[in-house]
Amino acid sequence: MIIQLIDYNREMVAAWEKAFSGVSDITIQQNSAFAVFTKCICSPANGHCDMTGGFDLTIVNNLGQTCHANAKKKVREEYNGELLVGQAMWVPTENPIIPYMISAPTMRCAQWLGPKSVNAYLAARAIFLLLKQPNLPFSVVTIPGLGTGVGKVPYHIAAHQMRAAYEEFYLGKYVFPENWKVAQEHQQYLCKIPQSQMTDLQFESNNVNVVSDDDLKDMFDGPTQF
Repeated sequence: MIIQLIDYNREMVAAWEKAFSGVSDITIQQNSAFAVFTKCICSPANGHCDMTGGFDLTIVNNLGQTCHANAKKKVREEYNGELLVGQAMWVPTENPIIPYMISAPTMRCAQWLGPKSVNAYLAARAIFLLLKQPNLPFSVVTIPGLGTGVGKVPYHIAAHQMRAAYEEFYLGKYVFPENWKVAQEHQQYLCKIPQSQMTDLQFESNNVNVVSDDDLKDMFDGPTQF
């Protein structure tokens, strides 16, 4: 499998070059994902495969609406209406230039993620696990920055998480955490938090305002439509 990390953004490319230093089987390039030879492109969309904004809209504009329709159809029929962050699937685009697309959500819906999210890691994990499947109909894949657009994951953190996913799941170096403390340390490592600054995440407040049950009832009163 030929894996290409390609993005227009110079900061993303510089972060990849640093994070993937010494990796010889991945190509990194600052370019349009549609200006290079590839047979599959990754869509870092949302859980409902809505491709109406950001890089996903660029995919649709270049490859046509069929890739969008095929992704939404597959997620409805095979994933109970939602492709979870940490899952990935491929669909045909029916475009002769780039005939396949991988959907790997970096978010459930369009939202800010920021520096403490591990969604870039989860999306990359899903992509690299999919790429190890036998008998895929493509052998060249292009991956853009993950979570760095709408999600605003800092470039160096996204690159770090993508390298971690590559090492752990494409190269098979993943070590199952022996306890919750090790799992917490891994979570914070993915966000590039120095070990001396790691905390017990069970007691970390995220300052979220919680609404009342009555407010929730008013918000979701009536049928939900997607």
